Amino acid sequence: MAATLNEDILTLIFSHTFDFNVLRTTAAAIGIKNQHPLHRVVLRRFLQLPLCLSSENLEDSEALINHFVHNAEHANLVRDIVIVLGPSRKYIAEHRELRNAHLPEDSKQPERAEALVKLLPELLKHTKNLQYLDWSKSPPPNRETFEELTEHSSITHLSLDCSEQSLGFPDPGESRAGANIEILFSTIGPKVPSLDLRNVDEEIFKLIEQGFPPLKNVRNLKLDLTCGVSSRLKSRSRV
Repeated sequence: MAATLNEDILTLIFSHTFDFNVLRTTAAAIGIKNQHPLHRVVLRRFLQLPLCLSSENLEDSEALINHFVHNAEHANLVRDIVIVLGPSRKYIAEHRELRNAHLPEDSKQPERAEALVKLLPELLKHTKNLQYLDWSKSPPPNRETFEELTEHSSITHLSLDCSEQSLGFPDPGESRAGANIEILFSTIGPKVPSLDLRNVDEEIFKLIEQGFPPLKNVRNLKLDLTCGVSSRLKSRSRV
């Protein structure tokens, strides 16, 4: 005799679903709509999947943040947040030869990225069960963001882009990544078990070397040495 689909069975099925499109298609195939008794199971799993907030879609990101700030039940279900600031790396690569030209679509990206970054500490105040945070491109997290993350006892993985200069945003001489790495070491750094640092350049690598003592609780450390550090490591290995 076939089992009747109930909340427990659907929760088990969705626990093996890690893609939003698969989740949506499955729910549609079952016929689960807003008023369906099992709708809350779909919503709960959706909120547990990676939540992407992008400065390119700033208005949608602002609406999502506002929803979570005013809905504690939903905010407590968020486990994974992905922050994407500015144009994609692919876009930057494709337009590298035009970097000296004024691109209208680029002109507002830093402003939109800054606007999103300012909203994130308030979101973090309400997502107390957050486990994963992935931060792509610049500007990097500010002190308020890092301090809010420090209050999250549940966070297990933090992934950051380190070098602003390599990502095409700041004006020459205005990189803040180094200072923000130092803030990382003095706040959430000692607590998070898994740390992934991307686009590590010479300056950042030196700070990481100096920062290892307070990072002694990190069990998994991944460094993306794509900004000129590899040659330095090679020369050191010959000594």
